[in-house]
Amino acid sequence: MPPTKEPAGVEAHGAPATVSGLSDLVESAPDAVIVADEKGVIVLANKRVEDFFGYRREELVGQPVEILVPPGLRARHKEHVREFMRDPGIRLMGERGISLHGLRKDGSEIAIDISLGPVPTTDGPRIMAVVRDFGRHQAEADRRADEIARLEGAFSTLGHELGNFLVPIKLHVHMLKLRLAPAERDLHDSLALVERNVERLARLLTDILASVRLKRGQLPVRLRAVDVNALVAESVHSYMGATREKDIQIAQDPAPAPLWVQGDPDRLHEVMFNLLTNAWKFTPRGGRVDIKVEKQGTEAVVTVRDTGRGIDPSELQRLFQPFSRAPAVKRDGVPGLGLGLYLSRGIIELHHGRIWAESKGHGRGATFRVALPISGDPA
Repeated sequence: MPPTKEPAGVEAHGAPATVSGLSDLVESAPDAVIVADEKGVIVLANKRVEDFFGYRREELVGQPVEILVPPGLRARHKEHVREFMRDPGIRLMGERGISLHGLRKDGSEIAIDISLGPVPTTDGPRIMAVVRDFGRHQAEADRRADEIARLEGAFSTLGHELGNFLVPIKLHVHMLKLRLAPAERDLHDSLALVERNVERLARLLTDILASVRLKRGQLPVRLRAVDVNALVAESVHSYMGATREKDIQIAQDPAPAPLWVQGDPDRLHEVMFNLLTNAWKFTPRGGRVDIKVEKQGTEAVVTVRDTGRGIDPSELQRLFQPFSRAPAVKRDGVPGLGLGLYLSRGIIELHHGRIWAESKGHGRGATFRVALPISGDPA
């Protein structure tokens, strides 16, 4: 399990914060922060509280927190404080379905978000409340969502436009190859290079468009009975040319009998292509890739294991995030956008399956596993 993060105001090894240390922390916070004791009496407030509620800090210290709560909500708020002290923990109050409003000094109310957290101090337990303007917070969230939607739309349009350009390029390259004499070997090699790079660009555009559709929940999946043994064998066969280029040995170990799943064969081929591409890309010349299909309980499990550069264990969880690329990969100039594994995870989750990676570190290879629920013999 990843290490847990200490609550704000707690020093290393869980030692209680000093009063001066807590005061410095509260004052440096970018949001309005109020600290109360176990009885709900305000003991600290930062400068942003003054701007937010209209009170000077000196007016708030020593007052019950309810001074900032509309009168109709104060009784319920006191119960919330008692409940929190019985079971302290970090909480986002808005996520509990509670309508949150604050009361300004001028009597006006404001919709707010509140994050609560317990803070042990040398003077006893404290409650830290981080307060945000809900309207401003929501407006900022909406603005970011609109910005992301515009970027997704731009990516989609760009992908379609570039795809339209690639079609005539591929066609003319093919026509030129047909017209060349066998003796014109240099031109044949040059056109083959152009053709390979056009295919790579086409694949990149396909990944971009698919990632946009996946993000929007619009990636289509057409399910039917698929034999995982046959699917993997077909994927490996189509990839054999690339492995021969680097003299990489590829070995298959199929399950002893067909393993049937409900799947979209085209999408599952995409996943296998991405896993094989990763293995090919990061395995040095003369390396080895092993692919195994087996039944584990109620799942069909595909394992792709390589003898490549390996992955730092701390980076394994980030591998399946969009545009995620390890620092060493960027430093070494390995091509790619970091979309393949993100798409693979999305596709596998649409099949109600799982995908994960394992590695013992640099120079020790990597293992990727895909698990899909078995559906039984279609006959």
